[in-house]
Amino acid sequence: SAAQRMASLLNESVGETVGYMMRGESKISHNRTKITVMTDGVLLNKLRDDPELNGVDVIVLDEFHERGVGSDVALALCREVQLNFRPDDLKLVVMSATLLGNTDTDIDTDMLQEKEEASIEIDSTSTSESNHDPNTEDIHTI
Repeated sequence: SAAQRMASLLNESVGETVGYMMRGESKISHNRTKITVMTDGVLLNKLRDDPELNGVDVIVLDEFHERGVGSDVALALCREVQLNFRPDDLKLVVMSATLLGNTDTDIDTDMLQEKEEASIEIDSTSTSESNHDPNTEDIHTI
């Protein structure tokens, strides 16, 4: 899973810095977990229980091209929270390798502040798991 991969890159176990939440199962530390990977259903429940998403700084919706009702509603509600309650501090990131490559997509482009922000090219390199040392990688923030 994504949480396992991220935790392994930090040389940690899931539930420390990186945790996860899904229906009926979670592995997080309330004092230590900084990144929580969750299903769109869990995110919707979180929005219902805490409509202002207090304590949340960034929401990343990954693989958004695999769209469904849950992820579309989650994006719409997160955008409402951002616009109405937290315009200065809640960041939304929608990621997909193919989402904006299709001109027929129906994503609401008013979310994009400027056209240049719609697509970001990132140089990357691949490395095999056996000789990957996460402590030697540079961390870049976009």
